[in-house]
Amino acid sequence: GFRVAAMKLARQQASGTQASLLALLAWACAAHFVLHAAGASLWDSPCDCGCCLVTYRPPALQVNGVDQMCSVSEACPEQCQVQGRNTLTSSTDDGVLETSRFCLMDCLPRTREARDGCAPLSADQ
Repeated sequence: GFRVAAMKLARQQASGTQASLLALLAWACAAHFVLHAAGASLWDSPCDCGCCLVTYRPPALQVNGVDQMCSVSEACPEQCQVQGRNTLTSSTDDGVLETSRFCLMDCLPRTREARDGCAPLSADQ
């Protein structure tokens, strides 16, 4: 009696949990499809040098005495959307780029102060 009833209840709860997980998965897939069709993503924000900070280059990355570079801030996402920008790092997957790569290749330190901000490369740089 009690054992059979407990097993039936456990099966009902498990099937309810599975249904909830399937509904959540279906919602996430639908949201991804709609956003992808619109050229956007839930996780990608626009690439911006405002997400980059001045850091010291490791010795292997120092060229011609340049010992500083722009690196991604901890507060920024791992990936960003170039959104049709003319970027040095043009090899992207649907316009999605690693923010660290964007900072390194498309931004310059504003000052020589560590943790200071970075600015976009100008057309003549």
